[in-house]
Amino acid sequence: MAIDLLRVLLAWSVILPAIFLAGSWFRRFLQLGGVVYQGVLCCAIGMAIVSYGVVLLSALHLLNSSSIWVFLLALILGQLLRLRELLFWLKSIFHEITSESSFISRALVFIFIVSFFALLAGTLSPEIGGDALCYQLNLPKVFLMNGSISPNYYDLNSYFPMFLNNLYLVGLAIGGTMAAKLFHFFCGFLLFITVKRVVAQETKNEALSLFAALTLWLTPTIYNMLSTTYVDVGLTFYTFLALWTLRIAFDRADLRLFLLSGFLIGCAVSIKYLAALSVIALLAIWIIETLRHGHFLRHFKSLLLWGIALLIGCGYWILRNWYLTGNPVFPYFSGLFGTEIYSGTDFSIFGTGRDLFDFISLFWNMFYRPQSFGAFSNRIGIFYFLYGPFILLSFLFSRRSRIYICFALFFVILWFCVFQYDRFLLPALPAMTIAASVGLSWFFSQMSSKFGIAAKFVFGGIGL
Repeated sequence: MAIDLLRVLLAWSVILPAIFLAGSWFRRFLQLGGVVYQGVLCCAIGMAIVSYGVVLLSALHLLNSSSIWVFLLALILGQLLRLRELLFWLKSIFHEITSESSFISRALVFIFIVSFFALLAGTLSPEIGGDALCYQLNLPKVFLMNGSISPNYYDLNSYFPMFLNNLYLVGLAIGGTMAAKLFHFFCGFLLFITVKRVVAQETKNEALSLFAALTLWLTPTIYNMLSTTYVDVGLTFYTFLALWTLRIAFDRADLRLFLLSGFLIGCAVSIKYLAALSVIALLAIWIIETLRHGHFLRHFKSLLLWGIALLIGCGYWILRNWYLTGNPVFPYFSGLFGTEIYSGTDFSIFGTGRDLFDFISLFWNMFYRPQSFGAFSNRIGIFYFLYGPFILLSFLFSRRSRIYICFALFFVILWFCVFQYDRFLLPALPAMTIAASVGLSWFFSQMSSKFGIAAKFVFGGIGL
């Protein structure tokens, strides 16, 4: 066991610098303010470079452990002078989490640290979880043994996008199963840090930002998957980065940020076709922004660039399937493209119904009757039901948070009509967390102004 842990440590002492430094080549696209933000985006882009590096090694018939070691070391050597920036970023993250000294902040930090190391212990253990073992991790093992990521005709799963699975392959090749599992854990940690920083920026309240990020981090469906080789948290991470970057792009009218947002949502599609719902929700936001500002030609140009970047992010998987099967999203939409019918899970059996009352009571039902949404071991929990009134307040009184609310609303509507399966709802949760946090901040500020010292005593005691 000690040798396995040492192997993981050695592997990630190369993987982490490689992905960070690979992403740092694109720093001129990442001027969003703050070391934490820039580091997160460097890692997101760096993971994309490593994932598509696996595609390149496969095409060159060099997909083996030795070539992957050389590839990662080459990424480090190419930006070796920036290695100090990685250390500074890690130090900034530590300061981001532990900077507040109030009692409530220290209590929240303690909860996070305990949950972090509990998850880490689960990650640094053999994989035992369902699809994570027989599909998400098995395919990378097969690809590595074959020296190729070419799909297996007899395994429909191998035709799905493999963005995160390629990263699992890298972990397997140089560090074993535990090193592979750390990629999903890392995506969840980056999501936690980003949501915390965004909430802190929007509310100017560090304690509230830590509380909000913890409600996301400790959502049972997320927490239970972070130590496995599932892909849903990674999908949520890239989707949220695309949404957050798009909001800033609209504020600044910066074409580089539109490109970055498009590429990030393209990466999300490369993780799972479910991201198509996010693409539709983001397109709805484009329509709203165009109608609100009235600059049709300017928005059309930025939308075109966003779409091109999206295709750059996911185009390989679509073109590959189109070439191999005649269906760009094989095995789905088989009737449209005349390909083999895919008899996957019948998602119509999940949920409580599809009328207006079912929609209004959705998050209560997901808490009270989680088994109806597939939650045999995972569930959304109570917080997103309790957040509802504060999301409404945020919509009414905070213009800046409306883009998050619109995204969440459109995504939830699409999900409600198509799936009603608990873990497929995760991409909407970060946006809901931010919107609810803004609503909470507004509510407590109003209570303090109306009830004075008494309210300040009560809300101040809990750090709000």
